[in-house]
Order: sequence, then C-alpha cells, then structure tokens
Amino acid sequence: MRRPTILAAAALAAALGAGTFVGAAFGQAASPGGPAASGEASFAAAGAWSEGAAGAEDELRYGSDASLRLTLDARRPGVRASFSGRVDALTGTAASAALAAGDGLGAVALGTGDAALALSLDRAYLRWSPGPIVATLGRQVVNWGAARLWSPADLFAETAIVGLEPERAGVDAIRLAAPIGPLGGVEAVAVPGIAPADGRYGARLYGYALGSDLGLQAAWDGGDGSVTAAVSLKTDLVVGLWLEAAYTAPASAFFDREGAGYEATVGMDWSVGGRFVVSAEYRYRSDGAESEAEALEALSSGESYPGSHYVYATANLIAGDYVSVGASAIADVGDAIASATAYAVVDIAQDASLTAWASYASGSFATLAERRYAGVGASLSLAF
Repeated sequence: MRRPTILAAAALAAALGAGTFVGAAFGQAASPGGPAASGEASFAAAGAWSEGAAGAEDELRYGSDASLRLTLDARRPGVRASFSGRVDALTGTAASAALAAGDGLGAVALGTGDAALALSLDRAYLRWSPGPIVATLGRQVVNWGAARLWSPADLFAETAIVGLEPERAGVDAIRLAAPIGPLGGVEAVAVPGIAPADGRYGARLYGYALGSDLGLQAAWDGGDGSVTAAVSLKTDLVVGLWLEAAYTAPASAFFDREGAGYEATVGMDWSVGGRFVVSAEYRYRSDGAESEAEALEALSSGESYPGSHYVYATANLIAGDYVSVGASAIADVGDAIASATAYAVVDIAQDASLTAWASYASGSFATLAERRYAGVGASLSLAF
C-alpha cells in the first residue's frame, strides 16, 4: 500500500517547484525544448441516491472534484527523473469520502465539513541505467502481473477502480532490474519500513517463450512475517488469456497449508476489429469473509473485496470518430451483490473530452451502511 504522509505532500510541492532546477540539470541533454511537461485539468460532478439501512431515511447527495494533474519528465543518457502529482478541490460527498479515507486514498487530505483539498504524489522517481542494470529509486508502479483488477502476482502494487478504469498505485521502493538473455530478466524490489526489518522485499524472474509471458515471484513482509510466492502467465491466441496465483503463509511455517492463504485470478479479453473490446476476470481467495460480520469488519479496515468469489467484466465500443460507449460490472458471486456502470465519452475538441456515466451498486459495493445506491455524473477534462 502506498504510505502517503506529510512527506508525500512536501515531495509533491518540491516536485512542482523543481522545474527550473530540472531544466538546468537535464535541458541540454534532453530535447531542444528541455524537459517534457504535460498535465490534465478536469471538473467532475456527481449526484447519488442511497437507500437507508435499518429503518434510516433514504439520502440524496452531491459531490464535485476539480483537479489538476502535472507530469514532469527529464532525461539524459542513462538517467531519467519523473514526477507526477495531482491537486483535487473536493466538495460535498467527494470531500467527505476523502477526509474519511485519509491515507487510504494515497493522498494528504485537508479540510472540514463539505470541502477538502487533496494532494497526491502518484510518481516521483529517479532511474539510473548505466548499462544493462537499471536502478529506480522513489515512488513507482511495480507491475508484476497482467490481470486487470485483481492481480495476485502484483506483490507490491495495489489496484483500484479510479474513475472508470482499474489503476495501479505506486509504492515507495528501491528497484533493480537486469536482463537475462534477449527475452527475459530478473528484478529485486525493496520497500523499506521505518526499521529495515519491518519492510517488504521481493524478487521476480520473468521471460517470454512460445507466445506467452511467464513470471515467477516471491516476497517477504517483515510487518507480519509472511512470505508470498506467486506465478503469472499471459498468452495471446484468438483471445488474450491470463492466469495468476499466489500462496501466502508465515515464513516460520511456509509449508503448513492450514495456516496458508490462496488467491487466483483467471481472465480473458477479445477485440473485434479494434472497435469492440470485451474482457472478463474471475478472482478466488481462500480466506475471504464467511459471514456478513466478517465482511463488514474487513471493509472497515480498508479491504474493498472481502469475499471469496468475484467477477469483473467490461465492454467498450468505438461508436464513431469521436464517441465511445462502454459498461463495466463487478459481482460478488457468493453474496449475489453487484456494482454496474455505463458510460459514454465524447471528444469535443482536440485534447478535450466530455464523459457521462451512470452507476448502480448494492450491498457492500455501496457503503458499510447502505443496501442500494444509484448515481449519475459527468466530467470535462482538458489535456495539455
């Protein structure tokens, strides 16, 4: 999990104010225009109805999010510095959710009542590659899996639905990578804690053969003393297929299956003419909640999917030169509850788009206290 603290906010402020320094350090060796900078400004507004639980009245809510994302990249031979940060001005329900989630959103949220300001640092790393070995230090995405939403093989990156798509979160890590032949390699990752013994450390061996990507990885978590071993496989036939599985147990009793946990994901995607794309993914976890009480406890501690059996599916259609429509759904198979979203994206000008969506959720996919939820929203974004 990302560990956003006041340090993250300070690092974001330093990154946003470091343009002059980065330009002086990298400008002559990079492109003639100096370091590359890009960003996105957006405004989103949403309204929602939620059904009250235990006799409580139904509720209508509103929230908005005005955001600015800035990305800076600077390169010279063998060296790259990259920063990506975001500032969100939130109102209504969006502000309340940010303040309640705190560090769980990967951001520093400041505010009271119905307004909040959230600062997040998505990426801030320095990469050094003097030869075949590549060293990366800082906040980065350590993506070891091919699955879309649930990736047991991603031992360091967490995935969540951000907007309309799954997105992997960065982690503050030290990463070393080296090739093994033309189609494979090895990686080592360290996520230190306040004390070295409390950190997480792992390694991965990966390669490409027979039209398939294969990865073997393992990690030790000093916080709880557990070891996780995982495997990932992805292949492209007529459809894309992937399979991931992980086994977690205490390091002192790694082969004792009674104290171990299992997780597996299998998925597929299929493209028709490059205009219609569908995908589906199934996830199983052996230690999922077995009762509503356990599920509520897991949800309150930050676990988004506390059950054992889940399905995720998406469909997207490019309906014209400037319009695409799609839908996605997540279902808890064991408890027969689900969340579904339909959306449309219209390119209204160069680098500008308008998105509208409608969603429905039931049970734990709404909130801990609600049984049904329905919402609509729209966002306008401008890239620069």
